[in-house]
Amino acid sequence: MPGTKIAEAVRREQIIAAAYAIAAKHGLNAVEIEAISDPLERLIALLRQEMARLSREPQAIRVFFEFWGAAIWDRKIAARVEQELERYRNAFRPMAEAVLIAEPERFRGVTAAALTAVAVSFIKGYAVQSMIEPHLDTAAFVRAAERLLSPPDIPKGRSGRKQPVTDRMRQSAPR
Repeated sequence: MPGTKIAEAVRREQIIAAAYAIAAKHGLNAVEIEAISDPLERLIALLRQEMARLSREPQAIRVFFEFWGAAIWDRKIAARVEQELERYRNAFRPMAEAVLIAEPERFRGVTAAALTAVAVSFIKGYAVQSMIEPHLDTAAFVRAAERLLSPPDIPKGRSGRKQPVTDRMRQSAPR
C-alpha cells in the first residue's frame, strides 16, 4: 500500500484527541446546545444530553470504569485516566464560565473548574449507577440534577437581602 500505515492504537489516539479538541472548542453538541440562550439552561441541557448518550453506550462506560479501577494500581493508567477526565472537563469549561458570568451572585466563590468538576461528577455518577442498574430512570436522574442546579426560592434574611443557602444551613445547624 502507498503511504505510511499508522498503527491502529496511534490512529485511535489521534481520533480521540481530535474529537476532544472539537468538543472543547464547540461543545459536545454545539448546534442544539448553543441554541439555548440561558447559560445555566445550556449547561443542564448538556448534562441531560450526556446522560442520555451514556445510557446508550453501556460498553463504553464499562471500559472507562475498568480503566478507572486499574488506575488505582498502575500509575501510567492513572495518568491516562486523569488526562481523559481533564479533556472531558475542558469540554464543559466554556459553559461553566458562561454560567459564572451570567449569575455571579448565585455562584459567588465558585470557580469554573469546580462547577465543571461537579457537572462531570453528575455524569460519571450517573454512569456508575447505570452500569449496575441498566434500567436506571435517566429522566428522573436528570430532573434531580436539574433541581440541584436550578435557583432555589431563597427567603430573605433580616437584612432584607436574599441569604445564600450555606448561610441558612449554618444558622439552622445544631450547636
